Amino acid sequence: MASSATAARRGAIALLDQVLGHQQMLSDAIAAGALEGLSPSDRARAQRLAADTLRGLERLDRLLQAHMQRPPALTVRNTLRLGALELCQGEAAHGVVNAMVQITADHRKFRNMRGLVNAVLRRVSETGPQK
Repeated sequence: MASSATAARRGAIALLDQVLGHQQMLSDAIAAGALEGLSPSDRARAQRLAADTLRGLERLDRLLQAHMQRPPALTVRNTLRLGALELCQGEAAHGVVNAMVQITADHRKFRNMRGLVNAVLRRVSETGPQK
C-alpha cells in the first residue's frame, strides 16, 4: 500500500510540475497522459492531491517560506507543497516525510535536496497545521 501511495504522490508532483512549470491546465496534463501507468485509485488520489495543492497554493507557500531562506527548484518546491498539504490534512508525519524524502532521493537531479525536504517537512509537521 505504501508504494501505491507513493505512486499517487509522484503522479501529483508530475501534475503540479506541468501546471505550474509549463502553464498547462490540470485537465490537459491529465489528458496528455501524466498519470498513465497508475491504477484507477492511484490516478484519482493523484488528481485529488494535485487539485487540493493548487487550491491551497498561497497558504502552503506561506507556510513553507517560514522554514526556508529561498525557494528550491520547482519540482522540489512541489514536493514540499504536497508534503505540507498532506501534513495539514492530518496524515501521519513519519509516513509523509519518509515518502517525500524517498521521492526526492529517487529523482536523479534533486537527490541532494533530500536533507532540505526532510528538515522542512519535519518543521512543518511540528508547526504547520496551526498556521
